[in-house]
Amino acid sequence: MSFAPQTAWSRLSPRRAILLAVGLVIIFAAFLFQRRQDTHLRDVRELLNANIHQGMSRTEVESFLDRQGIAHSYAAEKQETKNPDRSRAEYAIIRGNPDKFVRADYQIRFNFDSSGRLTSYSIQEHLTGP
Repeated sequence: MSFAPQTAWSRLSPRRAILLAVGLVIIFAAFLFQRRQDTHLRDVRELLNANIHQGMSRTEVESFLDRQGIAHSYAAEKQETKNPDRSRAEYAIIRGNPDKFVRADYQIRFNFDSSGRLTSYSIQEHLTGP
């Protein structure tokens, strides 16, 4: 009579094996989803870094956004803030894929000085979902 040594895998019931497999698939899918989101954010940054530069006029920035089909709107605050360069801003939004379970939208804020020249921009990722 020969006895094969029992391992943790051989003692695993079929139900637990299925649950373990499903759990691993979910973890793997979440990892791929996160990588896809990072790639998209990187693409947005690369697009802006290649085409938007400090000192550009507001008209040039708006023309670029129009050519790319990116929705945008200008907002000038009535009262000057402590930092006057941040009181004039163009806001743009790039919407993610609406068919995804969790969608990533990107809000971009372009800050202009009193002469209408770009001083800086920032990107914020907003996750939306169920």
